[in-house]
Amino acid sequence: MASFTICFRIKKIGHDVIFLEDSDDYATCYNPLTNEMNTNPSYGLRFIDKTFKKLNLNNLWAYYDAHTNQWFGKTKAEMFDFFASADVLMNFRAAEPRGIKRASADLTRSVRLDF
Repeated sequence: MASFTICFRIKKIGHDVIFLEDSDDYATCYNPLTNEMNTNPSYGLRFIDKTFKKLNLNNLWAYYDAHTNQWFGKTKAEMFDFFASADVLMNFRAAEPRGIKRASADLTRSVRLDF
């Protein structure tokens, strides 16, 4: 949640942001309705879409599902375009999701935070 808050605050002061999440290569999706960890991102995708709409941040998020090689929210092409024009990439996990590794590697100014 801290990474979302930072993105929201950066947007409020006038910068372009996109919140990006990826699935990793194992079951990282939590569904509080079933109390299960699995590879199905549908609950989380509905949650983030609804939350971003409430905050007037429509379509400012992307999710890469490594299990199905699919992008949700922003497309892969939109994300690569965003990386190409970005001043800074803030990576809050200090990890390189394989869906964006090549795009983020081309960005010369990046900040990697692990908290």
